[in-house]
Amino acid sequence: MRTSSIILCICGILSVSCASPESDGKQVALAYHNAANTSIEYCKAEYSRLIDNFESENFTTRVEVREIMQKIADNAEQLKARKEAQAKMLYDEKSGKYATDYSKTTAFQTAFNNTQREFKPLDEESLSAYTNKLNNLILTIIPSKPDIKKIKRDLIGREIWGLEGSYFAGWSWEITAENLKDLYIEDCDTTNKNGNCIYYVHLTISSASGTCYETDVKLYYRLGHADDWTLDMLENQNIKIVKTGMYDNSLTIKIVNSIVAHGAIITNLSDASLVAGYRFLDYSNEWQKGTTVIHGNSNATIYCYDLIMDFVERP
Repeated sequence: MRTSSIILCICGILSVSCASPESDGKQVALAYHNAANTSIEYCKAEYSRLIDNFESENFTTRVEVREIMQKIADNAEQLKARKEAQAKMLYDEKSGKYATDYSKTTAFQTAFNNTQREFKPLDEESLSAYTNKLNNLILTIIPSKPDIKKIKRDLIGREIWGLEGSYFAGWSWEITAENLKDLYIEDCDTTNKNGNCIYYVHLTISSASGTCYETDVKLYYRLGHADDWTLDMLENQNIKIVKTGMYDNSLTIKIVNSIVAHGAIITNLSDASLVAGYRFLDYSNEWQKGTTVIHGNSNATIYCYDLIMDFVERP
């Protein structure tokens, strides 16, 4: 027993005698360096595993892989934070030993600073080889084509404009979740040379008064380097009002032909605003289309040679 005690005592003495401000400073610097380097090595290992198993995972969306990569990066940051906290505790412990000795404190800090400068810069750029490889693999994943639910979401906030030469030239409607009443896909062209998709979609939207409008639109979807199909452009093909016939007798038309002017006076017999859609013979003897909102118990004059009413509805 006495021999064992002597050996332990000698080891303790040797341990203490081996410690010095210089060796402690180097030890703490190494701890900080390892904290940062460990997170990089962790990322490399996890990215490499993800690359090796990429094909067997059968990913169906690009977002899946992005989320895994983000989780790896988050875990690496947490690992680094834990290691740095441990290094800080070691720094406080070692530096505290020399707090009352200025020369030893200086020696400790000098060794710490010099050792940090001696370390090669962390090879963070080497991670880019892994992330670039993963980004290229991600682009091989082709997400499912947009379905009706996605198209509805993508259309919210888009505008539809009346075409020149139609009844509703100059009119516009913003599509909202409330006024988008119906949507169905008529066709989808996936043969675009740029790998994009073109959807031919029929929409029904409504106004605040409940009047419905039908329109056919072309939706241009692109994928490219994005994580999912993106609605790039909406192209309106036509728009027409859904006729109910409820208000046909609420307007009267009087054609006025005089030396001074020619026109049609449209009078609203009701107390509600109505939209009148008509064809009129202009002063060039060309038939045109027009639409006018006529407020309750008022009238509007259309300057023309003749006018044919096509529909009367609420705006």
